[in-house]
Amino acid sequence: GAPCLQYIQVELRDADKFTLNALYRSHDYGNKCLGNLIGLCRLGALISQETDREFDRLRVISLNPFLPDGRRIGLEGVLDGLGIPR
Repeated sequence: GAPCLQYIQVELRDADKFTLNALYRSHDYGNKCLGNLIGLCRLGALISQETDREFDRLRVISLNPFLPDGRRIGLEGVLDGLGIPR
């Protein structure tokens, strides 16, 4: 399939901080999400090292999050699947 990551935006905040914003067309929360988040955090760390700015926030927008069996999930399903209490 086509790449799911559509774009990454670096949002400068204050004089010494930045946020990474990532938009995914679709997002496999069963098989790919953790690896994607680790990769984005590594990218943030690299940008931080190269620019002497603090990477303080990662914002991920998933337009079509789904589980390995193809079921689409909403926010509650994502939180439950990742073990995040509500």
